[in-house]
Amino acid sequence: MCSHFVISFSGDSETASSSTETADSETCESSENTAVQPVLVTPVSTTQPRTSCPACPADDLGKDKPAQPCLNVYPARLIGKRQRRFQASWYVNRPWLEYSQKLDAAFCFACRVYGRAAVKDQEQTFVAVGYSNWKAALESGSGLFQHATAKVHMDAMESWAEHNSRILADNTVGQQLNSEQLARNRYYVKGIAEVVQFLAINELGFRGDTIASSAELEDNICDKVNVSGMFGHLFEFAMNRDPHLRSVAHAMPKNAKYTSPEIQNEVIQILASMVKETIVTDCLGQTLGCSV
Repeated sequence: MCSHFVISFSGDSETASSSTETADSETCESSENTAVQPVLVTPVSTTQPRTSCPACPADDLGKDKPAQPCLNVYPARLIGKRQRRFQASWYVNRPWLEYSQKLDAAFCFACRVYGRAAVKDQEQTFVAVGYSNWKAALESGSGLFQHATAKVHMDAMESWAEHNSRILADNTVGQQLNSEQLARNRYYVKGIAEVVQFLAINELGFRGDTIASSAELEDNICDKVNVSGMFGHLFEFAMNRDPHLRSVAHAMPKNAKYTSPEIQNEVIQILASMVKETIVTDCLGQTLGCSV
């Protein structure tokens, strides 16, 4: 969702690189045999990490930092005529790289946790599906190299780095605001999300053909250029029914109304991700299973 709040409702080698770690659940540590050591950074962003990511069947990935298990031998896949495996050496200089033992697939921690949900060209392979074409993993212009140079990935890495900087500076969004202000902000965002949810469930248009002016919506707190169609009128209706919501809305900064079409689309994407996650969880809980 928006960056200022959270809604609650290659590898041709056939054997793995040597490692001093033997336990499957352990994370890679520094080794004297490794020429270049991975620089593991903690997540970064002007926003808090997303609590809802695109549905991913892997439940063994990192929440606060990348999951980088070092195994003596990784599972082999028959790709072409050869057996190929994930390599622990790929973690080097790729702090974002994760490996799911459950799916035998690679993921990107930065894009999973700090990527923007509404980015249309978001690379789902490293976010929700998992990358496992080990043959092309280190080929130029594909695999890990292609993902590392994608704009959506670089934006997510920047957000991850910024979040880490704020933590180190003891200056996260939650620390800048008192509990009352946080409660007001969440109440306001919840009101917007409920309007979006209502329109989406009932398959109603959001913006219409024209942009509503403040004169058309009585005492409208939404920016002229940001509100139009059914969304603006329904949000105005919600404020008329809820004086507290109207009071909070009037107190919001003019540059932080969160009513723009871009924010509406982000809320839709987050709601969609929440639905997918629920479906995946239900499917995994069934003995017969199902395909998603």
